[in-house]
Amino acid sequence: MFNGYVKPLDGEQQNPDLRARSDVNWAALGWPGVDRVQFVRQLDRVRVIRNGIAHFDVEPMAARSTEELREFVGLRQLT
Repeated sequence: MFNGYVKPLDGEQQNPDLRARSDVNWAALGWPGVDRVQFVRQLDRVRVIRNGIAHFDVEPMAARSTEELREFVGLRQLT
């Protein structure tokens, strides 16, 4: 599940065990120039878009969703 990528990094999530380890997980990535909160929000947005595609949403993907995916790829390329 894609949420498995979001939760280990999210320091504001509800699961207290994962929240407690999220700082260590983020540090392990070694991305000091990346804003963690922004990255986690964008990663979660990618999760939502991915779920729409994976679960065969009958509506075509919105142009804004395509742009969000491109922005996320651009952010990842900086790390």
